[in-house]
Amino acid sequence: RLRRLLADGPLPVDLVRVAVHHSGAAGVAEAVDSLREAGFGVCLNLMQVDLATPAEVAGLVRLVAGLGPLESLYVADSLGSLHAPRIAELVEEFRAGQAAPVGLHGHDNQGFALHNTLAAAQAGATWLDATVLGMGRGAGNTRTEQLLAALGTDQWALQPMLDLVARRFEPLMHKYRWGASALYAIAGMRRIHPTYVQRLEEGLERDVEVKLRALDFLARNRKTSFSAASLEGALRHAAV
Repeated sequence: RLRRLLADGPLPVDLVRVAVHHSGAAGVAEAVDSLREAGFGVCLNLMQVDLATPAEVAGLVRLVAGLGPLESLYVADSLGSLHAPRIAELVEEFRAGQAAPVGLHGHDNQGFALHNTLAAAQAGATWLDATVLGMGRGAGNTRTEQLLAALGTDQWALQPMLDLVARRFEPLMHKYRWGASALYAIAGMRRIHPTYVQRLEEGLERDVEVKLRALDFLARNRKTSFSAASLEGALRHAAV
């Protein structure tokens, strides 16, 4: 597939991220090698790494060290469930065991995205993901404008960014309805995949008690990955 993409000439990108669930990281070597051979810099995002056991994290460190040069290695807080102390531990462990710079991709399910990103930076992470007004799936990501302010950006330099937020991104946020909520906070605390909340919130007429019972059912059944069948089962249970 990569060869087909490159057949018509070079692509207008020079950096590619490979995102993989931590449990499947052993299968990325071929993709990483192929991308590097094609001239791309490669970043590796380890998703849901908060679910990995200490032994699995140690194995991931060894695996990544054997992949060859990466532009960065990301701790991806895919469920929005991580807290700052654990973020710092993961960053330090990955920094100590392999050569790639470490980054954090945070989600704001519990309202901790900015705090977690700053904790990652303090622990030595140098790639810090952020989006304007946190635009991203579900509860969204670390907010660029907040991160810049927290890192000491001069207020006058920050003003154009805030103007952009007010003019363009707040209307988009109201239209597409991303951002933190109580349901996303529950999902983050109980390690439920955020797509369940997105789908529950699409049914605006749905009673909040049904949504809460559905989330409780999903949490008790450890639904860290999304499936439509699991959502239907949770809603059937919640409707009883």
